[in-house]
Amino acid sequence: MQFDSDGDSNRGFGFAVDYLSLVLTKPDPAPETKIYVPMSRKYTAPAVKGCPDNEPNSVKTQGSVITQFGVACKGTLPPGDASDFYAVDVSANRKLIVDLNNFGKNDYDVYLYNANSDTPIAQSALNPGLPEHLEFTSSSSQRLYIWVVARDPYISPYSYYLTVQR
Repeated sequence: MQFDSDGDSNRGFGFAVDYLSLVLTKPDPAPETKIYVPMSRKYTAPAVKGCPDNEPNSVKTQGSVITQFGVACKGTLPPGDASDFYAVDVSANRKLIVDLNNFGKNDYDVYLYNANSDTPIAQSALNPGLPEHLEFTSSSSQRLYIWVVARDPYISPYSYYLTVQR
């Protein structure tokens, strides 16, 4: 199957997809130049500054501060590592939105804590494979903690994307 950016297979940047590879074809003057990308190879997003997944971070006080908002931060939970903590600073009367996704059919959940409590102030714990989403409006300026939990830390994939907006 052949496609290109403007719906015409004779012009533009084209690509073809089969079951084993993705073939990218450059437009004229070099129409025969092809780049093969094996479909079995997983794409790894580049690290985003301000989205730290620094280990160890399995307890609240180890959570690295997120300073990049509105972008998907890649996190990993290697086999046996069941959770990651992150910290985020919020202003009073500001809504915090947290989305957790791209973890396959696994059961990942996300919880939000303030500094003084071990009881979540917001949470999303849906069925396995479903993206998690939570929203919280802070009544005061404070540091909040996001806890990402894998309910079975021995099932791959071991990565996820966390997006925080405020």
